Amino acid sequence: GRNWGETENLIGLFLNTLVLRTNLSGNPSFRELLKRVREIVLSAYDHQDLPLDWLVAQLPVARDQDQWSLIQVGFDLHNEPVPMAQLPGLVLSPIEVEMGAARADLALALSESPNVLNCAFQYNIDLFDHATIGKMAEHFQVLVEGIIADPDQRLLMLPQPGRRLWHFPESQNVQSDEFAEIFERSNLTVMQLLFWLGQKLQPDIPLYNEIVVSVIPCGIDPERFKQAFQTLINSSDALRTVIYEVDGIPQQRVLERLDYLMEYIDLSRTADPEAALEALIERRSRILFDCERRSFDFVLIKIIEERFACFINYHNILVDGRSVFLIFQRLFELYHRSLNDELSEFVALPAFQDYVNHERELRGSARYRKAEAYWTQKLAADPERILFYGQQPRQGSAGSKRVSYELGFDKMKDLQALAAREEIFVGTKDLSLLGVFATLLVAYLYRLSGQSHLSVGVTYHNRNSRAFQDVIGLFMQVLPLRIEIEPDETFLSLNRKVAGELLDGFKLASYCVRAPSRHKKNHAILNYVNYPLPTFKAKPSRVEWGHSGYQNEPLAFHVHQVDHLGTLGFKLDFNLEIFGEDQRDQAVAHFGRILDALLVDLHHPLDHPALLWGETQKRMLSHLENEADFDFSIPGI
Repeated sequence: GRNWGETENLIGLFLNTLVLRTNLSGNPSFRELLKRVREIVLSAYDHQDLPLDWLVAQLPVARDQDQWSLIQVGFDLHNEPVPMAQLPGLVLSPIEVEMGAARADLALALSESPNVLNCAFQYNIDLFDHATIGKMAEHFQVLVEGIIADPDQRLLMLPQPGRRLWHFPESQNVQSDEFAEIFERSNLTVMQLLFWLGQKLQPDIPLYNEIVVSVIPCGIDPERFKQAFQTLINSSDALRTVIYEVDGIPQQRVLERLDYLMEYIDLSRTADPEAALEALIERRSRILFDCERRSFDFVLIKIIEERFACFINYHNILVDGRSVFLIFQRLFELYHRSLNDELSEFVALPAFQDYVNHERELRGSARYRKAEAYWTQKLAADPERILFYGQQPRQGSAGSKRVSYELGFDKMKDLQALAAREEIFVGTKDLSLLGVFATLLVAYLYRLSGQSHLSVGVTYHNRNSRAFQDVIGLFMQVLPLRIEIEPDETFLSLNRKVAGELLDGFKLASYCVRAPSRHKKNHAILNYVNYPLPTFKAKPSRVEWGHSGYQNEPLAFHVHQVDHLGTLGFKLDFNLEIFGEDQRDQAVAHFGRILDALLVDLHHPLDHPALLWGETQKRMLSHLENEADFDFSIPGI
């Protein structure tokens, strides 16, 4: 209350209490919260001359003689110097005096002395006992230590007494004690736990939403369809699974029953049903799921009389891409039963909990230990961070923009023919295509960044056992593909490296690589989805993949089969903090040129300067080479 210099040395009561209201929404980091509180405190100091007693008298607040009207918690900071009298032969020190009364339900007083910050709690003995306050003091100390260790840690992830700080070191440590402790106390699979941790670190964005739309070329009875979907929920333990916390540790539980009223939306009478469908998909793709209630959103949409769409948005902690196709196929089968009045409330489906138990048992096997040793050695060092058009990825997620690349029928056939060539083919058509797509992405990253050590995360279905082929649930894993580009590398030599790494990784995929999403371990993600598309009344459906608008990775490359003719769709997801509109256009053009070069000549050197050039630049290079006596194809330019 001493706002003027004239009052600084006066004796009297100048103290005033400021009422502060702080917004903790969004689970901010401590550093973010500090900025919020600073603004609130500075604003309060600008208006500190208004006495609290007068403010209480003027505001229409209920009076209660047992507590203050506006505040329940008080805070005092004593940072003014306390003069100590100097008396010969005596040592003076302050002593605590018990006041016998509390100004608020709970108050914390901090006082500074050389190299020490003293804390004292004052509390209402009608509300708290000494043991409770002792635990609060312990918790306060643990919180301070956690904040000092990592001020960017979000509030809900700060440590609590008796629980270790959840911190994943910057270096890859696949045997992290922190992760192992949480995993052992949880009943989630490793991949579920990784998704849970990633969502806890970024709770305000739909980071792990996956959106799929199946377009059906015939009419549907909405009520029968709703009944079929409820039977599917009754029969699938994965769809009835909820994730909750016990003492901060995630647990999954299968509800005995989950009643879900599937929404039906008729867009056929709108001015532009297709535009209305796109807007609906975009809006519902950004739903934030409460995994304690359910982790999916399903809508039946009428586009026109004989054309419907099934929209599903699901959290990845629940199911994976293969499961979505199983959901659609099972649902269409159950709908057919409903039309024939043969639908029951429950049908027998294989249980995801069998896989949960299987994964836990696998951890004690020799096979698991072999895979663990392989990945521990393989990922001992983190990949270097790379620049994308001069921009370095920032820790933490950002908005994302999806761009479709029009592959065209001819290029699609050329890709399939390339994958079938003797020097490229590896076991199966799909594995060979995956190798080609990975080669394309690695070559693109190399030319984009100039970085010779690259890491690409490749999604893998992880359904190696026949028993799990048709189970709805989360099986998918991400395998890190580590590639070193050597001098004189060609598309063919790169493809041989990629194929070898993929085969080794798949053989040892029983160990799930742990890489919390807050620490980027991959420069890009490759997601090749080649599952059989569902049929509806023997008619082929068309599938489109949506996008939530957020991602962790700088870049993601998706390849999806969109129809029963085998048509492939290419989609590139760009992190908006790295790729602006101009950079996205440039990146798509460069991606196309790398693809064209791959299809034309497998022996094309990756360092050739014309690899990213347009036709005009290539003609200029050809002209110069014809006029000169030396080769302009200098590696490294």
